[in-house]
This record gives sequence, C-alpha cells and structure tokens, in this order.
Amino acid sequence: MEFLYFPDNKLEYLPAVAFLLVTLVVAMFTMIFIIKASQKEAQEAKVLEEKMLNEQTKSQNSSESEGTTTHTHVKPRH
Repeated sequence: MEFLYFPDNKLEYLPAVAFLLVTLVVAMFTMIFIIKASQKEAQEAKVLEEKMLNEQTKSQNSSESEGTTTHTHVKPRH
C-alpha cells in the first residue's frame, strides 16, 4: 500500500484542478468585495468626521462671538 497516490491516468487530476480553480476564483471575488466594502466605510467615516469637525468649529465660533468660553482652566493642587 502506497502512502501517496499518483494516478497513472492523468484525467483523474481534473476534478482536483477544477475545484482548486473554483476555490481561487471565489476567494478572489471575496477579497475584492471586502476591499470595496472597506473603502466605502472609510469614505463614510471620513465624511462623518468632517461633518463633526465642522459642527464643532461652528459651535466654538458661535460661543466665542457670544462671549462665553467652553474651556475652563483649573489650577493644579500642590
């Protein structure tokens, strides 16, 4: 009994090669899908970040024009 089986008829390799090719194609499409989804989420996060920064800047500008400050200074205890 042989440990490794190498068929004499090379046509027996076809199912294994076909399965390998199908698996590689599915893996490739999966990676493309994941990369595109990641880029889309990154773009949405960037838009959200810019929106939040704009709102923060507007609120700081409006509080400065009213004469109030949002920052308080506390002296450290010794």
